[in-house]
Amino acid sequence: MIELIKNWVISLASAALISGIARSLVPPGKMRRVVSLVCGFLTIAVMLGPLREFDLSRYSEFLVEFNSQTQAYGLSLENENARLVKAIIEERSAAYILDKAIYLGIVNSEATVETKFGEGDYPYPWSVTLGGEATAEQKEMLGRYIEAELGIPAERQYWSE
Repeated sequence: MIELIKNWVISLASAALISGIARSLVPPGKMRRVVSLVCGFLTIAVMLGPLREFDLSRYSEFLVEFNSQTQAYGLSLENENARLVKAIIEERSAAYILDKAIYLGIVNSEATVETKFGEGDYPYPWSVTLGGEATAEQKEMLGRYIEAELGIPAERQYWSE
């Protein structure tokens, strides 16, 4: 299909170039008007040339194939977008938790957030695995921050030593 369009554009440009040269070689007057008319018909004939070779059934097959490829690419892009949004939310949630852990004085803190898709299109933080050297009070304070700010209840907050 692309090759057909390329050949058509080259033919059209060639016809326009030949028409321009022919018109410039003819002196002004009646003869120039006749040459202009013939050149115009030539350009129109070249422009409409692909229509005589046009196969409607082949075109409809091309449209069906193109439409299915478009849908497949759209679905692929949606999946990739969902994966990237999930990764961004997990990364930013973990960064928020680490920031709060540093604020509370937790040493060597680590956080891994897992997300889950709900009824909407976007994932939300579902659980978190935490690590670091923290006292029971620091763990409790961080757990409250996580529950209040990210909505992850205490039963889905896991500490690893």
